[in-house]
Amino acid sequence: MRRKDREITDINEILNIIDSCRVLRLGLCDNNIPYIVPLNYYYTYKNNIIEFYFHSAKEGKKLDIIRKNQNVCLEIDCGHELKGEGPNAVNYSYKFNSVIGFGKADFVYDKEEKRNILFEFAKFQTGKSLNLSDEHVEMTNICKITINKISGKKLI
Repeated sequence: MRRKDREITDINEILNIIDSCRVLRLGLCDNNIPYIVPLNYYYTYKNNIIEFYFHSAKEGKKLDIIRKNQNVCLEIDCGHELKGEGPNAVNYSYKFNSVIGFGKADFVYDKEEKRNILFEFAKFQTGKSLNLSDEHVEMTNICKITINKISGKKLI
């Protein structure tokens, strides 16, 4: 990172950003053509490993790409705020915090594991414990992204 004064290396600060946001942008590559899609997410942090999860239908472009190339990049940003005042553009900046991670995507097939992930996913996104029908679990695809490199950036 060019601006070391804005780099976040402390894992707790990175996790605080991840906890504060609710949408990530998933970067994929399909035959050398980039593809980015915004997604809601849930994540876990255990034994120094971050895993992100997203859900989807069982078919679609992002799933087709992941089946061919499991390497992914994700970006999360939040805390957006315009800073500055005055008549000159140079006096303005935009404050936000962000995280970029690289990892491998894979699919979760076990029904009970999917149920648990979907339950925690809903709780993370809504703050509520919601019911899940067997039908809902069965018709939903779960993708897990295991992060192997992550960094954060703060703009103040």
